[in-house]
Amino acid sequence: MDNLAEQLIRDYKELVSLPEITLRINEMVNDPDCDIDSIGKLISQDPALAVRLLGIANSPFYGFSTQVSTVTRAIAVLGINKIRDIVLSASATKAFDGIPVEIIAVDDFWQHSLYCGVLGQTLAKQTALDADAVFIAGLLHDIGQLILFNRYPQEMHEIILRTIEGEAPLTMVAAEQERLGTNHTQVGAELARSWHLPAHIEAVIAWHHTPKNATAHQQEIALIYIANAVAQMLDFDCDSVMKKLEVSDEIWAMAQLQREQIPPAIDAASEQLEILRQLYFG
Repeated sequence: MDNLAEQLIRDYKELVSLPEITLRINEMVNDPDCDIDSIGKLISQDPALAVRLLGIANSPFYGFSTQVSTVTRAIAVLGINKIRDIVLSASATKAFDGIPVEIIAVDDFWQHSLYCGVLGQTLAKQTALDADAVFIAGLLHDIGQLILFNRYPQEMHEIILRTIEGEAPLTMVAAEQERLGTNHTQVGAELARSWHLPAHIEAVIAWHHTPKNATAHQQEIALIYIANAVAQMLDFDCDSVMKKLEVSDEIWAMAQLQREQIPPAIDAASEQLEILRQLYFG
């Protein structure tokens, strides 16, 4: 990781920190000796987190036929890995509440991120991947941008213009690298590392623009590469998306997906987007 990304995360460590309870839950899930009751007791110590967890567990997103009324029951039904993912995603999206961002609409940022996550999850269900693990990776793939927008507002404004103007516009990553000497994938991956997030999330954040450069978790990364490409056309109709979608055969093979799987996934993800937006952002 480059020195500037490391320095930025050191500077922002207190401002964008995860709650201690979230970090502890992440540690417990990685402990083979942890049990449902212990995790349930820990979550119950934070009433706001417990309420949010139960709200997500009882949402149409999971579609349980009966009400899940306790945290312990939610863990038993969903499993500790899904609970960890829900807690991480809920906490991570709240971690940026105190970071002002002026030159972009933060609601649009999270709308894109949420759609990328749910579309990635929908596509992952057609593979052997853990779909919920793919969701959180997609949700957080661009988090490094929020730090760059806060720290370098004028420079990031210029960078946005550089991606849309001139005879040879740059990609966002290339424009960031040229202007700042770092980019949102490096900053986001460094943040994920400081939060001790699962390795697949860090890998997706680091390589979602360049899956072929990754040495691990290539399928998840390639899948989010595709989901991100589609999510960038969120306001387009499906036919337009498919006409404009440019993904190499190598990336499709890495993701273990086929182009014709995209339209039904778009329909399914679009149906769930508003539900998830209400759950995560009210």
